[in-house]
Amino acid sequence: MGKKAFTLIELLVVLAIIGILMSFTFIYLNSSRASARDAIRMSGINNYKLLAMSCYNDTSSYFGCQAQNICDYTANTYRYISTLGKSVGQFQSLILTGCPSLTQSQLPNDPINSGQLAYFHYYFKSNAGGIVNPACVGKYVLMTNLENTKNPSSVICATDPANVQNASPNSYWIILGPQ
Repeated sequence: MGKKAFTLIELLVVLAIIGILMSFTFIYLNSSRASARDAIRMSGINNYKLLAMSCYNDTSSYFGCQAQNICDYTANTYRYISTLGKSVGQFQSLILTGCPSLTQSQLPNDPINSGQLAYFHYYFKSNAGGIVNPACVGKYVLMTNLENTKNPSSVICATDPANVQNASPNSYWIILGPQ
């Protein structure tokens, strides 16, 4: 009786099946990683909200962007500051300047802090012909962009995200309140 062995075709078929299964696994893992980073961002923005409320109790104003000269963007419609294009320390120092009772270790960081995936702090002065939700006008708002398209925001401040700097359909908004 001769030795039984796998043929080359059988081995190649098995390797192809394993490769296909691995590609599905990698796709699943990437979406899981994005979901995990989004959960960190939502937690971080909620922490910023709590810190902003604490700051408001101490100083009667929300941190950041009170003076136009420290804002990244100033227009008739809105002003904002962000972590975008800054070192984490620069953004955090703006917040710490506005609220001296906070410490740097209390401020959360974005998991990757690149591109539009960062934290933003807006003050909307008007609704600018409908590009800003009226519920957000005259209020300080925190925003972060999520990687996944499922948006759990209870309010969307940018009714037309293309006209609000750094906003996207995946933006997660939290309203702090008026000055």
